[in-house]
Amino acid sequence: MAVDIGETMYYNISELVKFFHSFPHYDLQFDPIDPKFDPQSQPYLQSLILVAAVPVLWMLLWILIYLAYFCYLCVTCRKNRVEKSTKSPQPSRWFSFFFYVLVILMITVSFYSNEVIDHNAQSVKDHLHKIQLHTGKIQIQSAVILQSIDKLKDETAVSLKQEFTTSSVLDEQERPKLQGLADDMTESLSHANEIVTDSVQDALRKLTFDSSLSKIISDYEKYRHLATHAVSGFIILATILSMFSLACKKKGFILMCVALAVFNVILVWAGVGAYSALSVGTSDFCMDPTGYLVQQLPSSGMVPEEVKVLNYYLKCQPQENYFYEPIVTLQEHLGHVQAYIDEIAEASGKLGSRVSTNLTMAQNDVRRLMTNVLKMSSFTECTYSHTHYMAAIHSICNTCVVGETTLLGSYFFSGLILIILVFLMLTAAQLINNKAD
Repeated sequence: MAVDIGETMYYNISELVKFFHSFPHYDLQFDPIDPKFDPQSQPYLQSLILVAAVPVLWMLLWILIYLAYFCYLCVTCRKNRVEKSTKSPQPSRWFSFFFYVLVILMITVSFYSNEVIDHNAQSVKDHLHKIQLHTGKIQIQSAVILQSIDKLKDETAVSLKQEFTTSSVLDEQERPKLQGLADDMTESLSHANEIVTDSVQDALRKLTFDSSLSKIISDYEKYRHLATHAVSGFIILATILSMFSLACKKKGFILMCVALAVFNVILVWAGVGAYSALSVGTSDFCMDPTGYLVQQLPSSGMVPEEVKVLNYYLKCQPQENYFYEPIVTLQEHLGHVQAYIDEIAEASGKLGSRVSTNLTMAQNDVRRLMTNVLKMSSFTECTYSHTHYMAAIHSICNTCVVGETTLLGSYFFSGLILIILVFLMLTAAQLINNKAD
């Protein structure tokens, strides 16, 4: 189910996340470690391996119990054959049919949960991509502003100064004044250029919400989704085949059911281990997703200004808008440029229509610049990016965690049922063998 971004401005840690996060975290030396999400840490990855190993060890224990029970049946088969030949295998077969149906229902739930996880993983990618597109709008707008500033500085201001230097109609008092105004105009435009380049473009260049994180999600999700469908599909196929074999009432077919059930037990409990580790890891991330992203985006060290930009968009606290002061300063410099142009226009009336035309074009350019700066200022507001960021967090930490837990539960209960089924199949095989003799 898609997340409604209108309901995602605030994130509260769910009880399910707290439950999985509370699982013990130990490294391979069984030393307790910090449960803080850190996939680059070897001890943390080892703790997830140990979480996955518990269901696998449980499965291995039952394999040994099966072997012991099978040996017991073989040893006692001839001794008790006369006594047991009077017992019918029918109850074991009917119970087996019932449990097979339960397994199919449980595994069917895993298909639905798998699709829920995949859909929300794609939703996370979409939200991150929208943030990146919005960041791209700011970068494009800043590039347009920078181009206009450079045009005014390198063409208009230079042209005016050259005109003032070579003009023969200006006296000795007017010429220095106009040249000074042109120099002041160039200086203000240079400051404006530095603000856009250093305070806006450089800060946004390192704000990479999309590429690396989306690639990780995409690569991981593709394999997880296919592997889960393959495992669930095989279990259902093997279960249906076992039901048909069970109906044949032959010892050979019953033993084939036992073999398939044992293999299903291995697959299911391996799935329980994998999704236990995945649920714990996801929940560890969801305890402080913003804290993790502040450390990891970008992965290299961030200077304080970059941390401020990232915090502003992740936490959306308007009083911490990193771009507010640079944009206000940029507007002040553009206001100075506008004032210099107006002053030049008043003092250079005798220079003719060509200068007058250049000044009119410059005034229009500055007005467009001011409009573009206001537009860029609106783009830098955190609400849009933060809303999509929170929607992505909700997709991971609410819907995906629920989907992972449901899938984990379907595998867990299927595993318990399959454990019982193996014993029923072994018992039915013995009874059918006794009947045959």
